[in-house]
Amino acid sequence: VLLTVFYLAAFGRHSRGGVARFAAAGLYALACLSKEMAVVLPGVLLARAWLDRGDQRANAFLRRQALELAPQALALALFLALRGVALGAAANPPVAFAFWAAPQYLAFQDPARFEVGLTMIHALGEILRLLLVPCSLSADYSGFPHAKGLTTAVAFSAALIAALVFAAARAVRRGRRELLFWLLFFALTWLPVSNLLFP
Repeated sequence: VLLTVFYLAAFGRHSRGGVARFAAAGLYALACLSKEMAVVLPGVLLARAWLDRGDQRANAFLRRQALELAPQALALALFLALRGVALGAAANPPVAFAFWAAPQYLAFQDPARFEVGLTMIHALGEILRLLLVPCSLSADYSGFPHAKGLTTAVAFSAALIAALVFAAARAVRRGRRELLFWLLFFALTWLPVSNLLFP
């Protein structure tokens, strides 16, 4: 909940421009300290700016974004420094700083081939279902069923994801980029915790 409050507040503040970007950077730092998946916010802000860039040239766009995202970069550097000290203190034996801890699957013990990908497709479909029909909510989804083959739930989830991507592509062709942005917003925020990029 803290991550969501600070993340969305930082997102909203950044779009106001000017001094509000520094407030957004502070809120971004608080979001990262709440849960580290918030680190993707600069990517979300960059995606939004890219979709709204109009006919601006790539070099000019990147220069402008480097300036606009500089406060977030400082907040990210501060967070990574604090995280490194915390990981170092938790290491065995403790060290002054550790950039990363050895990755390990928490939900998957020696996963079968395609088990992680198929399970995450099903999980994404379940998340989309819960957005529409918020029944059977749970504080802990650690017992979520793993998919080791193509099941009906996985196929339905894949079809739902494909339909959303198709709808976003169709909307972009008609000059409407909002759906594409919100799909990117969701994907960029969800991917770091999906087990697809990092165990």
